[in-house]
Amino acid sequence: MAVKRAPTAGRTIDDYIAEILVTCPVCSGVSTVKSKGGFGLARLTCELCGFTKSKAVRSYSLGAAEDPYFGLPLWLQAPCATQTLWAYNLDHLSFLKQFVEATDRRRPFRSPAGPLNQLLGSRLPKWMQLSKNRDQVLKAIARMETKVERPANKGMQPSAQKTRRG
Repeated sequence: MAVKRAPTAGRTIDDYIAEILVTCPVCSGVSTVKSKGGFGLARLTCELCGFTKSKAVRSYSLGAAEDPYFGLPLWLQAPCATQTLWAYNLDHLSFLKQFVEATDRRRPFRSPAGPLNQLLGSRLPKWMQLSKNRDQVLKAIARMETKVERPANKGMQPSAQKTRRG
């Protein structure tokens, strides 16, 4: 079997927060939260029902299955190995998939000024890194990929949609 290497780009969780897929608080469909990737203005938009909301971001919290700006549930989450596997967007999900598939997870070289323990690969929970959970994690990732390909709200008719602003 060929050795699969983990992604070596020096990515942190902050690299994935500029665009986050969430569950719309109005119609429960997939919505998007966009920001400049940290402080400033965050904007929630649901293309299905038209709901929008903006918020000035003065602080945010990372590391849960909710968006760090509005606290809405992430669209990309699934039960896995008695835990919840989640991702902010497809790029984040792709990173997780590559990391879990990898059999060689050497840490990338970092400059002395680079992040020490902030790299995403070093911050993933132990249960996600265990080889005994690899198949379960990859199946959960596949379910989440399918959820994006066929969102629950895709089949709704435009006449059934309501426009709400908030």
